[in-house]
Amino acid sequence: MDLEGRLLWGYDPDAKLYRPIAVDEEGRQLFTAGDSFLDLPDTPSSYSGQGGKVVAVHSGESALEFIEAGSSGWELLADEDLSSPATSVSWTGLDLDAARIYDIYLAISEGASGSTTYSIYFNNDTTAANYWCRKLQAKWSGSAEQVLTARYNAAYLFALDPGKTGVISLGVMRETGTGYPYWLVKSGFRQSTTRTDGVDILYFAGVYPAAGNVTRIDITASNADGIGAGSKLRLFTVA
Repeated sequence: MDLEGRLLWGYDPDAKLYRPIAVDEEGRQLFTAGDSFLDLPDTPSSYSGQGGKVVAVHSGESALEFIEAGSSGWELLADEDLSSPATSVSWTGLDLDAARIYDIYLAISEGASGSTTYSIYFNNDTTAANYWCRKLQAKWSGSAEQVLTARYNAAYLFALDPGKTGVISLGVMRETGTGYPYWLVKSGFRQSTTRTDGVDILYFAGVYPAAGNVTRIDITASNADGIGAGSKLRLFTVA
């Protein structure tokens, strides 16, 4: 009988299971197929103790290995969903020199009775004069578009009118050992009261000209309870 190229079932004594094999015209096994691990040097042969991990090619490119699923992406450090208004949200126990970067996502609803300004502070230093930032803002004014630039001696993020919402993603970075901590808004918008469908688009960066590591970050409203209920604040770092 010509068996060449056919798949037959054979018993694998090492794996202790039957699996399909391909044979040549004389019935000799050509290769092994199935759902078992690849036959490579140092390839894991058991799932035991590997829950939650993923399989990746080893750096030597001759084997597979298990790695932590979060080791190649972002790690969520803080997840704040406010059920009641707050004046400030604090994240402590941080180490910017070790993390190299923190990524922050804010979706804030204005929760006070008046216009509220939101700021980012490092290491519990809430003195506005100790910070600098520069802003580029595109907005609708009256019947025309405007692009504005501004410079603040403050730890400014954005301002909201009563009942409005702002959304921002920003990074906090520092060149280890030499540079000042700074924040860079990658994208952001806030609802405008100039017209019902208006939004202001924000891009800006700021610096905290003080030497040292960042171990604490605060997101603070200028008015009491200015971070309204339903606001969401997320802090990530690279895993």
